Amino acid sequence: MGKQAPKMSARVVNAIRNLREAHGSTSKEIMNYIMSQCNVPETTVQRQ
Repeated sequence: MGKQAPKMSARVVNAIRNLREAHGSTSKEIMNYIMSQCNVPETTVQRQ
């Protein structure tokens, strides 16, 4: 079986850790990071 992609919650946590903003990251910054790292379209990464 192939390697499964991490769940969206794990991707968000990873994005926050890697962005390392002193006062937190905006939802737009997190979405852009996930789209660039995981090669997924914006429709997949939507704010809930």
